Amino acid sequence: MNSVPLKSYRGSRFNILFSNVCSVFFLHEKMIEFFETYGAENRLLKAILFNLKVPGYIAGVKAPGLISELITIPLWSILRDESVTIVDMNDKYHQLVIYLDRAVKDIDGFMTGQLVFDKRVVRDQFL
Repeated sequence: MNSVPLKSYRGSRFNILFSNVCSVFFLHEKMIEFFETYGAENRLLKAILFNLKVPGYIAGVKAPGLISELITIPLWSILRDESVTIVDMNDKYHQLVIYLDRAVKDIDGFMTGQLVFDKRVVRDQFL
């Protein structure tokens, strides 16, 4: 791990929450390994290590992490695409509503990472 993907909080950017939670969920095992290898030197780091080992806490960050990866990041990327029109966005929002309605009835697709939109998008520097 060459860098920490957590972003610093500036202003009222609500999407930082989803992005950071996503990073914690997908990297929690590496973070545990790092703390155990190099030591948690103070009480804050020891508390972080303890929390990373609690399965309930990791489960608690999984849902916002999945929301980030499957909904907010792809939707933001679509919104930033200048070739997408308002009419196209109507179709995307309709897809999202159908996906969320299906997820309410059967959560397995969401929890296994079933994509909302046609393809997975690549993160950019603004997310």
